[in-house]
Amino acid sequence: MQKILIIEDDKDIKDAVQTHLVSKGYNVRTAESSEEGLKLVMETKPDLILLDIMTRSLHGSVFVERLRNLPPGKNDSKVIIFTNLDNDMSKNKFAGSDVAGYLIKAEVSLEQIADKVSEVLGS
Repeated sequence: MQKILIIEDDKDIKDAVQTHLVSKGYNVRTAESSEEGLKLVMETKPDLILLDIMTRSLHGSVFVERLRNLPPGKNDSKVIIFTNLDNDMSKNKFAGSDVAGYLIKAEVSLEQIADKVSEVLGS
């Protein structure tokens, strides 16, 4: 079963996405901050991280940098940015940073999120 980590500080969004992805057969863990997320990455080695870039702790770009600097075997999770920041500056910050996707929360349904997860994981 593929493992997904959702890093999201909005409880309603986090719970809705988690419930939907679990219904699709994924093993889903959640974190409310990027720092908590990094700890869970070390413990669980998720296949994919759905990352809100504006949590209460680290900015998403710092999180991705720290993720990629973890020891081999712990740093290869695929990352989909999940945010309400829909601007070129934010998108450009992740261009070329080994991010598998960029989803705007207000523009995607739960089913579209699941489709993107499936596409990125090849499942």
